[in-house]
Amino acid sequence: MDYFSVQSGSSIMATASVKLICGSEEKAEEATGNGLVDAVYQAINRITGY
Repeated sequence: MDYFSVQSGSSIMATASVKLICGSEEKAEEATGNGLVDAVYQAINRITGY
């Protein structure tokens, strides 16, 4: 994992931005979730398909 950022609040959805380095490739995604941890996992899932 190269980078991640999360945002949350009482009037906004939990959102995460994640950047992974896979070999020589950099892949980045953003996702929302049911809380900060879920948002991070959703972003990772979008990148890896896992």
